[in-house]
Amino acid sequence: MPSFAPTRAATGRTAPAVLAGTAVLALAACAPPQPDPAASAAAPSAAPSTSAPSPSPSPSPSPSPSEPADGTDLDACADGRCEVAVDGPTEFGLDPELGFASVELVSIEGDTVEFVLVSTSSEVAIACEEGSSPDCTASLTGYSDGPLIETISRSGDRVTVNDLGIVIVHAGDGAAVIRLETSAPNA
Repeated sequence: MPSFAPTRAATGRTAPAVLAGTAVLALAACAPPQPDPAASAAAPSAAPSTSAPSPSPSPSPSPSPSEPADGTDLDACADGRCEVAVDGPTEFGLDPELGFASVELVSIEGDTVEFVLVSTSSEVAIACEEGSSPDCTASLTGYSDGPLIETISRSGDRVTVNDLGIVIVHAGDGAAVIRLETSAPNA
C-alpha cells in the first residue's frame, strides 16, 4: 500500500485534501473484499432452482372495524364502560358518581372526533395517552357548571380525563366507534 505523508500548506496546517485522501485509502484498506460482479454472473449457481416461482400474494382487503360490544346502546355507557357506534353528535349519560356533568361527542369529521366534557370536580387531570397521534389534544377550555374540557382525537387515540378513558376505536365517514373506560373505584 502506498504511503502518503501529509503536506503542510504555507500557513503551517495540514492540507485538507491530502488528509481526506489518506482517510479514504485507510478506510478502503479496512473494508471487506467485494465480489467481482462479472465473475459472479459468469459462474453457475451451486444449486439449481427446482421450484416454480411463487405467485405474488393478492392484496387483502382492508379490515373493517369490528362490531362494537354494545352496538348503538348509549345506556350501556352509564357506568363509564362501553363500546358503542355513533354517527354524529351524541350525549353520553354517565352516572354522576363518575364526576361529569356532561360528556358530549360534538363532531366527527373524517377520522377526527371532538368531545366536550364538563367535570364536577374542581381538580382535572387530562392527557392524550402515549401512542396517540401527534394531532391528539386535550385541554381545559373554560368553566361552565364545572371545568370545561375539550378533546380532539383520531382513530386509535386514547384520552384520559380524571378516571375516564375515551378511546377512538375507529372514525371515518361521519361515524365512529367509541370505547369508554373508567378506573373509578365505584364504577
